[in-house]
Amino acid sequence: MLESPPLRARLAVSVAVAAAAALVTGFKLMDGSLLPDFAVFWAAAEALTRGESPYAIQRSLESFQFDAGFLNPLPAAIAVAPLAALPVRAATVAFNAMGMGALAFALTSDGWRRLPILMSFPALFCLTVGQWSAYVTASALTPWFAWAAVCKPNIGIAMFAWRPSRQFVYIALVTLAVAFAVRPGWVGEWLGSLESAVPGSKVAPVLVPGGFLALAAISRWRRPEARLFLAMACVPQTMYFYD
Repeated sequence: MLESPPLRARLAVSVAVAAAAALVTGFKLMDGSLLPDFAVFWAAAEALTRGESPYAIQRSLESFQFDAGFLNPLPAAIAVAPLAALPVRAATVAFNAMGMGALAFALTSDGWRRLPILMSFPALFCLTVGQWSAYVTASALTPWFAWAAVCKPNIGIAMFAWRPSRQFVYIALVTLAVAFAVRPGWVGEWLGSLESAVPGSKVAPVLVPGGFLALAAISRWRRPEARLFLAMACVPQTMYFYD
């Protein structure tokens, strides 16, 4: 059994990774022209803090135009709400930094060997667009981040398939309970917002030509990586690098 590195060392690495992520994100935003996907989450959270529906946000912010409205479940807006008081670019830097730092901490729970994942193209692309991928990936490694899986449930389901646990379910249910306490009718608003999605922007990989071959993974369903592969093949997703 692999031993966990010292907690102090893991925390130090996580802080360093968070600082690097902040620098990369800040560099990407320096020219003032780019507002990534996170701008939608920020706008939804900002509306929520004003007591308004996050699903009725304007589809523009400064010079940035949203392709669609806020398409995530309400917990995503609640999670981002603490950053809503910051300017959107500063909030993007903080969101990316905390996500990558948290992922680094989760990756090192049983050694350092997974850290190169942080230099993968999906991880770097996640910093460019400001997506939930770092947080959701952390939920696969520790159930304490199951709340993030609820924020992006299509990919979150795949993380649960890789390492299902009761603790994951309990935290997810508590997250949903908080969302209903904050805004009881949010599910109807969320489902209505999905109509604003760009047609064809999300597709299950099994539905693309040749994708049905991925279903062969069911023959190894007892293996965590097979369950992860199968779930990722079946859930609708953007097919972008960060997912």
